[in-house]
Amino acid sequence: MRSASPLLLAELDSAVSGLVFSAPDQRFADLVSGLPRGRRPLVIVAAATAEDVAFAMSVAGRQGLPVSVLPAGRTPARRGGVLILTTLLRRVEVDPESSTARVPAGAGWAELVREARRYGLRPAPGTRGASAESLSDAEVVGYEVVTPNGRFVQVDPIGDADLFWALRGGHAQPATVTETRVRLVPFEDERWSAEDAEAVVREWSRELVLS
Repeated sequence: MRSASPLLLAELDSAVSGLVFSAPDQRFADLVSGLPRGRRPLVIVAAATAEDVAFAMSVAGRQGLPVSVLPAGRTPARRGGVLILTTLLRRVEVDPESSTARVPAGAGWAELVREARRYGLRPAPGTRGASAESLSDAEVVGYEVVTPNGRFVQVDPIGDADLFWALRGGHAQPATVTETRVRLVPFEDERWSAEDAEAVVREWSRELVLS
């Protein structure tokens, strides 16, 4: 397997605020050990911000390298390309004025529930999911996506209805979701349904295992 070029690594290192891994770094070897040899990337970018995702995609595009993004969409890694990890993008932001939450690509149900509860809010019924891109479509009000050339686009049902509905339906399209905006409702004292409780427990258990 060929190594990443010094030019590629230097350009990524110059602006990425997260981490950049490549061979022969042992951390790179550990990360790709579970991938088939035919699907191992040249370099891995553990994005700390959405801007890291955009920059890495832009660099890859200029150098003609394929891009894979995990966990957003669970895109399979592509041989000889750039693999972007979004697991560090976990900071959920709640706007109590509009009763909405901005859920980054690495965040899950547990983070969303915890942050919304601080404002006396909770996700509207049906917004269960393990990550921002798998949150229920019914209560999604918009997306932030990055195009292959590294440009940010805000997507909603009014400004870009075709792309919005494609994202809601899980159809493949040339954009990577870095943030999902969901609707929140006032928190009530009523008990959660068994399904809600099980979803939260599963997510918290997953975090404990990964921490």
